[in-house]
Amino acid sequence: MSYALRLKTAMDISRDAERRIRNTTGLKISLIVSEHEEKTPEELINLVGSTLKLEKGFHRNRIRRTDLVEGRHISALLLQRYFPVLSFTAIGRLFGQDHATIIDAVKRSKNLLEIRDLQFTQKYITAQNAIEQWIND
Repeated sequence: MSYALRLKTAMDISRDAERRIRNTTGLKISLIVSEHEEKTPEELINLVGSTLKLEKGFHRNRIRRTDLVEGRHISALLLQRYFPVLSFTAIGRLFGQDHATIIDAVKRSKNLLEIRDLQFTQKYITAQNAIEQWIND
């Protein structure tokens, strides 16, 4: 079973458990699903930056240089994938941005991947491979 499928299954189970608890007790709880507890979102962002050879702190930088913007967009998309419990607001806090900026970044990234933009897709795959190796270490 692939990592993505295992994670989706775990998320489905946790959502069902949250709903059952809420319906039975009236308590609203949040169950966090993470196969890589010791890994943090900040580490993922730093790994993307180092993999793409971006300057340290690139994710908080307001400079609109293409490589930095793409690095932030790729980081946001990968955070959404590997840390699905993070809301757009929480991801935005990591970047010093609001949730609308992160939603736009994720939407643009998905669009670039769908139209198979060669440069962006290569960067994304490179970063994703580095993260997969990082998770499995």
